[in-house]
Amino acid sequence: MRTIVVTLLVVGAGLLAILLLNRQLAININSSQSTNHLALMNLPASYCPSQIELAALGQKAITSQTPISAILSVNHCADIDLGSVLTKPGSYQLIIKAPWSLAVSYSISVPTKGSLPVTLRLGDANNDNVIDEQDQKIISDHLFVQAPADKADVDGDGLVSVMDLSLAKLNQGVGVKRPDGQNWQEIK
Repeated sequence: MRTIVVTLLVVGAGLLAILLLNRQLAININSSQSTNHLALMNLPASYCPSQIELAALGQKAITSQTPISAILSVNHCADIDLGSVLTKPGSYQLIIKAPWSLAVSYSISVPTKGSLPVTLRLGDANNDNVIDEQDQKIISDHLFVQAPADKADVDGDGLVSVMDLSLAKLNQGVGVKRPDGQNWQEIK
């Protein structure tokens, strides 16, 4: 019976999730200045990571170069300043991993004007950089439970709800691997 209820709630919440995921954030960055910023976009309003993990490679030596690796702060739930990490002009391949998301890859030229919009795919409850049935099981096992379950609360609203399960179902897939073969750290 619980499976039927959860399935019905997930189907109904799927449409709601699509509407809520279209949050556009206005970052106060003057686009006429070199800023080297990332802007997290199209995320639930409750999702507010304090940090992301970044791996970056210069475009000329992607296969042989040791990546720049850093844990960066996220300001105002969406703004990530790359200025302390990408200090030399050039083109970079960035791989970004945020809490409960798949790692994503973007190209950026430094210096850049304005900010690069970054869209994350939330739902990685076990932090293995894959959103699959394992993540859905972790989330569904914590549905309607009063105990704290921060791993299952992928949208960051303080509750493990059908929205969390909907995100895991909508965003199934595999994230980008780190270029150095290391595992992504677990960040909050």
